[in-house]
Amino acid sequence: MTPPRADKPPSSCKTCFSWGQLPGYSCRACFTFASLHEVGQCSACRRSVPTKKSYCRLCWLQASLEAKTNGDTVVLAPYLAQLRHQQLFLARMHRIRQPGPLLGKAGRRPPRQPPAPEPARSPSPWMQISLLDTNRDYRRFDRRRDQDLGNPWLVQARHSARELGEARGWTHWTAREVDRALVIALSGFTAGDTVRYCELLPALRERGLSTRRTAEVLNRLGLFQDDRPTVARWLDRKLEGVAPGIRHDAENWAHTLLEGGPRSRPRGQNTVWHYLSSVGPVLLEWSNHHGHLREVTREEVRAVADSLQGNELHYTLSALRSLFRHCHTTGTLFRDPTVRIRRGRRGQGVIHPLAAEEIHRAVASWLEEIEWRERTARERITEIEAELAALHDELAGHQGRLSRLEITRETMTEIFSAAGEPPGPGAGGAPVPAEDADGPDAGLGPPVGVLLVPPWTEGRALSGLPQSYRDIVELLTDAVRPMRAKHIAAALGLPPDASKVEGLRSKLKRLTERGWITEDGPGLFACDRSWPGRGRTSAHTPTGAVPPSAGR
Repeated sequence: MTPPRADKPPSSCKTCFSWGQLPGYSCRACFTFASLHEVGQCSACRRSVPTKKSYCRLCWLQASLEAKTNGDTVVLAPYLAQLRHQQLFLARMHRIRQPGPLLGKAGRRPPRQPPAPEPARSPSPWMQISLLDTNRDYRRFDRRRDQDLGNPWLVQARHSARELGEARGWTHWTAREVDRALVIALSGFTAGDTVRYCELLPALRERGLSTRRTAEVLNRLGLFQDDRPTVARWLDRKLEGVAPGIRHDAENWAHTLLEGGPRSRPRGQNTVWHYLSSVGPVLLEWSNHHGHLREVTREEVRAVADSLQGNELHYTLSALRSLFRHCHTTGTLFRDPTVRIRRGRRGQGVIHPLAAEEIHRAVASWLEEIEWRERTARERITEIEAELAALHDELAGHQGRLSRLEITRETMTEIFSAAGEPPGPGAGGAPVPAEDADGPDAGLGPPVGVLLVPPWTEGRALSGLPQSYRDIVELLTDAVRPMRAKHIAAALGLPPDASKVEGLRSKLKRLTERGWITEDGPGLFACDRSWPGRGRTSAHTPTGAVPPSAGR
């Protein structure tokens, strides 16, 4: 896990909520804890985080703190079960020590003595004269092969860096980064040489090391040469006289424009020059009253906009909007004062009049292009309409064929079911056994080749009809008014498909022709209850039917 950048703003760890300069979304301790333990639900705080024995790292720290307060450092289970709150802390300061002697094993051990710093050795007076002035490529440095820890210049630089770090309050990681950078820069250093900024910058940037702090240490020893390009010096010249707080933000903004950022691409030097030339006088004027950009108000930005016009207004407000947006992104500004301030339009150039022939030629070419596109669109529409008509006719034919096949399949299934024989392949149904009934035709299913629905005669029972026809007659007998085919299908529990309704309609027509029911009107079927033998012979509801009230 790489150490955090020196200019990274502080944030809160997503796991233990510790506040400080973090290397990522979580602190180093939580990163290591998550790599060693699985994610689960904490038994104390009920959070879904990496847990150790069903408790998260923050709960373990709180239990350890309460145990040390009570003088117990062996068993933490009772304290884990009694957790009701958690103590927040700063990053890299979670090991809270009690005043007085240390407890446990650490109290029985002698304190570890810090290593004595190496004595600074003065460089040798002997000097090797440089014959050729060539550029050094520090990127090819290999620590195991090229490092020279006994170099007197490196020893003196490391001692100076240690003193500077103690004075500036550098952290362990920062001091280690500077030490690595000094080893790279001074391992092969000889008297009379200088370390150049442009040669050292690529090597340190590849390794994520700080160039600014390394250059500061080398500059204290007189071994550093600042040969940065003219852009950096131009920035210093442009921002001369600006308040230090405003200048720091402006320099970071300019470097981000030149080099790019995590979510922004680098801009051209001309763009940066135009932006700084536009905002330079404004920043210099604000430096007379403010020490930081967060003190600038919206009214002051609007006053700047009111004093400008044309291209100058457009470029100045664009540069100010970019500067304040960068500060707001990096966390040095809480509110962007340039929001919803119109930057105006760019000044329009001089419009040259066109000759009559040029206007006519331009209009004619556009008219020809439009006519060609309209003609192509109409032809395509005609083709699509013809294809749709053909597909519609084909669809209608297939639907009619499917309806006829379904009616045929149902008719054949009824014939085989009534005959007591199993249907053939694809019939889609099982044979219906003959029901016992009282009458001359009881127990005898109609054989193939005879009438499936015999004509009605007085005294003939419903048991002589197939089950499906018998259900229709019984349903119409119970109905209080004539019913249509679709209502009868719904009452019998048939699906509302056109094929099913048409098949049922053919059965109704057949029953009407045989005299079992009557057609009182076009499509209206009924059964006269006064006719003997047409009443319900059994008290049970027909198979697959619903009560008569559902079909009315």
